[in-house]
Amino acid sequence: MAVFNPIKSTRKLRRFGVLDLEWVPGETLPTLVNTLVKVEGIRTPVKIPLPVSKRMTSALKLRLAGYYDQQARGSDDEDEVVMEECYRRFNSIREQVDFLLTRERRGDWFFAHAGGLADMQFVLDELLSEIKEQLRSGGTRSSTSYAPDGSKTSEEESGVTAGGRCWKIKASFSGSSAIIVHVINGKNAWHFVDSYWLLRDSLANIGKAIGLKKGDDPRALAWMTERFGRPIKDFEELSPDERKVFYRDVPIEILELYNKLDCEILWKAISQFETEIVSLGGQLQQTIASTAMTLFRRTFLQRDIFTSESLNQISQEAYFASRVEVFNRNPPDDFLIYDINSSFPYAMTFPLPGNLVEYRLTLPSDESDDCIYLADATVEVPDMYLPPLPYRKDNRVFFPVGKWRSWFTSTDIRLALREGAVLHKVHQVYVFESFRDFKSYADKIYELRRVATTDFRKLVLKYLLNSLYGKCSESTHKQEMLINPDKIDRETMQMLQPGVWLAEKEAKISHRHVIIAAVITAIARRTLYDLAKECMRQEKPPFYSDSVTGDRTVVLRSPEGRIVVDPIEMVWAKRGRDVSSYRGEKETCVLGEGWTALAKDGGGREGWFPLKRIIRHKTRKTAYLISSKKGQVHVTADHSLVVGGREVKPVDFIEREMEFETVAAPPPVPAEEIDVLEHVKGFERTIHTT
Repeated sequence: MAVFNPIKSTRKLRRFGVLDLEWVPGETLPTLVNTLVKVEGIRTPVKIPLPVSKRMTSALKLRLAGYYDQQARGSDDEDEVVMEECYRRFNSIREQVDFLLTRERRGDWFFAHAGGLADMQFVLDELLSEIKEQLRSGGTRSSTSYAPDGSKTSEEESGVTAGGRCWKIKASFSGSSAIIVHVINGKNAWHFVDSYWLLRDSLANIGKAIGLKKGDDPRALAWMTERFGRPIKDFEELSPDERKVFYRDVPIEILELYNKLDCEILWKAISQFETEIVSLGGQLQQTIASTAMTLFRRTFLQRDIFTSESLNQISQEAYFASRVEVFNRNPPDDFLIYDINSSFPYAMTFPLPGNLVEYRLTLPSDESDDCIYLADATVEVPDMYLPPLPYRKDNRVFFPVGKWRSWFTSTDIRLALREGAVLHKVHQVYVFESFRDFKSYADKIYELRRVATTDFRKLVLKYLLNSLYGKCSESTHKQEMLINPDKIDRETMQMLQPGVWLAEKEAKISHRHVIIAAVITAIARRTLYDLAKECMRQEKPPFYSDSVTGDRTVVLRSPEGRIVVDPIEMVWAKRGRDVSSYRGEKETCVLGEGWTALAKDGGGREGWFPLKRIIRHKTRKTAYLISSKKGQVHVTADHSLVVGGREVKPVDFIEREMEFETVAAPPPVPAEEIDVLEHVKGFERTIHTT
């Protein structure tokens, strides 16, 4: 039996450095173009996707690879420690790797920000190449781990060199991104880490929080001003095309200054982050979630909690992340937006389940929050506007009316009974003791954030508040692909092809206690439900407004009448004012008065509608890229597409090969001469000419 217990080992300060690679921007392949072709014998022209002119991009070209760290050096005064910075520029990844993989740097962590999408992959390839070149004798073994959905989660390469040294590489993936790479040689190890999983923000925003501006080097700014013919005071002012020109054409000595500043921003941010964590009693880990859990177990957890994987599997059935649905598709123009401040940290302040204390066949009589249980029950929810209980079918979550049997938390059962649901039968119940260690954590971190005086400290504490509870439901299941394994167990392994085997693997996670996450999310849903009920009491029925992914292109009109067609994430980065609030995992910014967006209202009318704010939040759900001859759109399984005047879900859209509706663009005009004023008078927009 695993034990979720306090950590009492001696804390360590990490030795780390940062690396950053600067590339000549890659090419973008052209997309297929549907072309009308007249075919003899067919009256109507046929649309044919003609092949693109180019099918493969050229290889990326590295301009430089940078490495930065600071080391403590003794001074003439032995009581004083001086930090000495070290920056090195390399012309190839191999030079950089050879510089890092030395005995003096064994045990070090090397961070690259958002490197899992680019830099880390190239470092991993170089590491694999170097190790394979050194393998002169002995066998080699490769393995790849996969999540249940088929996505790659880890990769491993190992072998013995002619000199007898054993090398091993283990890489952890998120999707196609390598986020952690461990290089092991005997008892020595080096660790390459994507720091975006530690500080989940852009490097520019992180720099602002610690008082350093990305790209803020006088020589770099002077070059950009001269190259682009206008005053450039901030690197963030550059358009995507101008940034490509910068990375491609800027002199290498200026690019080195730019690279060094990026490295310095990241190193100082991680150093300050570690200082904050240590001051709270924790220890820096490789991800923010692991850092939060380690801090909790070192400083706030006061007991041993004996966990059970069989109970975790049951708790998983009662674990529903949140409540996302559309209540009303036709809101009035004067709608209000409410938000629960730090909803999940607030839920953590309630009593939460610890050790299992009782198994029974009836519900306990105690109705207080201190009585926490998990019940297998048959319930019936009558017809109502706001059904209180979640129901999962085919990995999709609904809040239905009707009768069904499932596992529920005590929070869900009490809410359902309060709202008029009928409890037909209780089949079995697990009762847990309550404890308040999570409350101590949430109260402490929230108060520190409230009184924080620096942007960076507020940011760090926000990360810690929102990253803890999810670790309690961390998955243990993995599938591992083995190449030429030493041992073959035909009961637990299946051969995919000669020499390649698929094996099931279960990781042991001491802090996995899913009932905690299930109760926290149930309390958060209850709080949201009570707010929605209050809206109804005030005759303001709730509704839900859809959200979009960052790469979704939007059409906006500025107060001056200028049309902007950009991905929404670019609009946020370039034109959004300072984020006005941090609300749980949601951030809000405004563009200013007078901005409008091209869209449809609830009745299907197209036009320009006031853009009051942009809301950004994270999603842990599968995103679908829906393509049709009318365009493309990213949505999650909860979101809807308009087809024939009605809503359908992404899965239905794919299965039925439907085409979604879009806001109409101005049609092409088959004429040699065009009266622009005549053409645009039917549209609500303004064109400025110079």
